[in-house]
Amino acid sequence: MANQSEKTIHESESSSFVINDMDGFYKIGEFAKKVGKHVNTIDGWFRQLEEKHIHYVQRSGKERIYDSLDLSIAQYICEKRDQNWSLTAIWDSLVEKDIFELRPFPIDYEETKERIVLNSEDMDNLLILKAKGVIEQTLQMETEKIARQLTQLRDELRQEMQNELKAMLPKQLSHPEEQQIERQRRTDLLIAHHKIRVQLEKEAEEEWNKKPESERMKKVGWFRKEQDAEKKMDFIRQYVNNHFEKRVKEEFDTGND
Repeated sequence: MANQSEKTIHESESSSFVINDMDGFYKIGEFAKKVGKHVNTIDGWFRQLEEKHIHYVQRSGKERIYDSLDLSIAQYICEKRDQNWSLTAIWDSLVEKDIFELRPFPIDYEETKERIVLNSEDMDNLLILKAKGVIEQTLQMETEKIARQLTQLRDELRQEMQNELKAMLPKQLSHPEEQQIERQRRTDLLIAHHKIRVQLEKEAEEEWNKKPESERMKKVGWFRKEQDAEKKMDFIRQYVNNHFEKRVKEEFDTGND
C-alpha cells in the first residue's frame, strides 16, 4: 500500500499535492461526467462542503482534484437530491451519520482559500456592477453630447435669423415714423420666422418618428439602444432648411411675385 500511495500522490501538510499518476483522480470536467451532473452543480456542492468545513477536496496547485472518496460523496448527494432532500439536510447527514471518512482540512487552508477563484455568483455580480458602470458612464456622455448639440443648433438658428433680418433691412431710414414702422415690421417678421421654424421643427420631428427604428436608434453599451440624437438633429436642420423659404413665401403670399 505504501508503494501505491507513492505512485499516485506526494502529500504534505499544505493544501495542494503533486499527481504522478492520474489513475483514480479526476479533474472537474471528467468528474462531473462520472457523477452525471453539470460542472457548475458539482463545483457548487463541494464549494459548500468546504465553506461549511465538512469535507475538503485535494488540489493540484489551485485546481481541485477529485478521487474515489469524493465520487462516493457526490453519488450520495445525487441520491438524496433525487429523494427531494435539501442540501442543508444532506450536509447534516454527512456530519452526523459518519457515513464517509470525510477528508480533514490542511493547516494552511484558511490562508489559501482567500486566493481561490471567484465562484459563478461572484463573477455574475462583478460583471453586473461593471456593466452598470459602463452604462451610466455612456449615458452621461451621451446626455452631455446631446446638450452640446442642442446649444449649437440654437446658436446656428439664431445667427441665421439675424443674418436674414439684416439682409432685409434698408440701409438708412430718414424719419422717426419710418424707423418706428420698420422696428414694428422687424418684430413682426422675427415673430413670423420664429413661428415658421417652430412649426417646421415640429413637422420634422413627426417625420423623424415615422422612420423605422433601425434608422432612428443606435446601440449604447452592451444592453440598450437609444435614439441617435446627432442624426435626428441633422434631419431636423435639413428639413427646416429645405422648407423654410417656401413656407415664408406662403406666409407672406409672395410666391407669385
